[in-house]
Amino acid sequence: MIELILHLLPVVIMLFLLLVGVPVAISLGFAGSIGLLLFFGPDQLFGILLSTPRAETAAYTLSVLPMFILLAEFVSVSGLASDVFETGQRWLSHIPGGLAMATTLANGGFAVLAGSSLASAATMSRIAVPEMRKYGYNDQLSMGTVTASGTFAIMLPPSVALIIYGVWTETSIGNLFLAGIVPGILTLVGYLFLILFWVTIDPDASGEVRSYSWKDRMTSVKKIWPVGIIALFVLGGIYSGAITVVEAGAVGAASALLVALTHRTDRNSLYGALDETVTTTSMIFLVIIGAVIFTRYLAFTGITRQLIDGITSLPVGELGTTLIVLAVIIFLGTFMNQIAILILLLPVLYPLFVTNFGYSPIWLGIIMIKSGEIGLVTPPLGMNIYVATSVIDVDIKDAFRGAAPFIIIDLIILGILLAFPDITTILIN
Repeated sequence: MIELILHLLPVVIMLFLLLVGVPVAISLGFAGSIGLLLFFGPDQLFGILLSTPRAETAAYTLSVLPMFILLAEFVSVSGLASDVFETGQRWLSHIPGGLAMATTLANGGFAVLAGSSLASAATMSRIAVPEMRKYGYNDQLSMGTVTASGTFAIMLPPSVALIIYGVWTETSIGNLFLAGIVPGILTLVGYLFLILFWVTIDPDASGEVRSYSWKDRMTSVKKIWPVGIIALFVLGGIYSGAITVVEAGAVGAASALLVALTHRTDRNSLYGALDETVTTTSMIFLVIIGAVIFTRYLAFTGITRQLIDGITSLPVGELGTTLIVLAVIIFLGTFMNQIAILILLLPVLYPLFVTNFGYSPIWLGIIMIKSGEIGLVTPPLGMNIYVATSVIDVDIKDAFRGAAPFIIIDLIILGILLAFPDITTILIN
């Protein structure tokens, strides 16, 4: 009994540190170090601490991360998000709920290039919510649209979360990109139908409509040509076989820099993009290092195998086990980012679902990322909600109420992916 308690002590320490707000990397690394020290002594611990940082981060495949992050930062400072929103507004604001639909499309488009739901929520809440208020939209519809619509785009390429999953599990990143397209589009369509249904049963939610001339619409389209150019360079290069995924990240970053320069982005903003890229990349690498230390402890003590055996022995079957795991991922998604969730859970979930249950590793990646994104807008801790309300003066209760219908759509899409797993591989096949 005492040995079991000692085995679980590092896990308890890790969970406690996460709950009190200690950064994920420190929580994982510290808890794993305590476990290694208790069971294997200082020599083993220091050996791992000396070798792990370089061994786990000095990998060519990981160089794809800073490139795509740099792409996202250049897009963010270029003002392209505003242009995309303006285009959607001019094409859709003449129909009821059209501005919310435009926000969904613009937020999704920005999230695709930014690679972050949190960045999308922060950026689009500043741009879209004041505009929607001006047209008479209520805060529930406005905030629900802004906070939820960034999440579906993380399924669409180029997704940083899918890159992390591919690198960590040695799964083809190109195939993962293809696998995310159909689930992402299904979610987008579901959101658009939800908005249409919402404004039909509650016309006051959407306010007034406004029509723009065809000249104004076509003029707005000219402003967003860089989106197509970046997508062509990145995705066209990958799927034509002309460049690798790593090279595509570099090409995408270079094209995004050209976009920022054509938008006359000032020098300080460009320096800020470089600084944010270094900060974000360092954070991801620290999480990887901390997670490796913690998972080494789990592996050396046999806890990983015990967890898998314990989960598979539950009298709920494969479906019941899957639902329990997805509920845990959704909960973790309310206060942890995708990268931390993937690195923390993959050592257990990958052998459980791929080796024991025989599921596709591509399906597992899509399911994990989809579940974690749902957590970002799930009360009481949805990170997207708190990020959005921190940059715009909105009652957080209205934001959570507005996000609730979108969560229902997400759960329906998740159910479809569970019932028809071949959806994730349809484009690959």
